[in-house]
Amino acid sequence: MNRGVDRQRVFFDDSDRVDFLRLLGVAHERHGIETHGYCLMGNHFHLLLRCPSGQLSEGMKGLTSTYTRHVNDRVGRDGPLFRGRFRSRLILEPADIVGVVRYIHRNPLDIVGVDRCDRYRWSSHRDYLGHRDAKSWLRTAEILGFFNDDRGIFAAFVTGDADEQLAAA
Repeated sequence: MNRGVDRQRVFFDDSDRVDFLRLLGVAHERHGIETHGYCLMGNHFHLLLRCPSGQLSEGMKGLTSTYTRHVNDRVGRDGPLFRGRFRSRLILEPADIVGVVRYIHRNPLDIVGVDRCDRYRWSSHRDYLGHRDAKSWLRTAEILGFFNDDRGIFAAFVTGDADEQLAAA
């Protein structure tokens, strides 16, 4: 994850988010970074990544520096956009991995007016639910596998309705 300098905006409009996601795809192609979840908020982003090639730092540096240059050129600003190097945490346990995906997909609920995760356009949640075609670089199969590939159970897990969904099954 990373946040804007002084918690300032890093995504000024939808074209910025589109550009960031395109650059995430470039990081996949150049550095072998696998994206398993994402959420782009106004002043920060969350990513669930795996990088078997060991080039995560190089890929993230390329992503954030190129994105910063694009934004600075577009809006006529200068200087850093992000507060520094991205923050990362090693996640090994399956329960922790699905918990992180849940956290990432629930992040938009902090935005006034967003009452459902599946209505937020700038997260991978809608890809997981099959509401749109997943980007070629987004890996959903592993996480959905924890839910026996049942998108309904996954959705209930993310929204907090998992107990009701499991009881009905």
